Amino acid sequence: MRFNQTVLDEFFRIVFRQKLYESVESLQEDLDQWLHEYTYERPHLGYRNQGRRPWETIDLFLKGTLKL
Repeated sequence: MRFNQTVLDEFFRIVFRQKLYESVESLQEDLDQWLHEYTYERPHLGYRNQGRRPWETIDLFLKGTLKL
């Protein structure tokens, strides 16, 4: 639920004010770029991520070293 609100507030509400999309593919390209930044570049402050980027948290979990 939290992610849905974030993508709505930080992506859709912004891009639909800035750009007129002529195809779903064009919108998907921009969304993919935003998702990459969200997942790989931006630290998250929630208690589960503890300031890590989501991919770092997933990596720690897969290695079995994530401490909750």
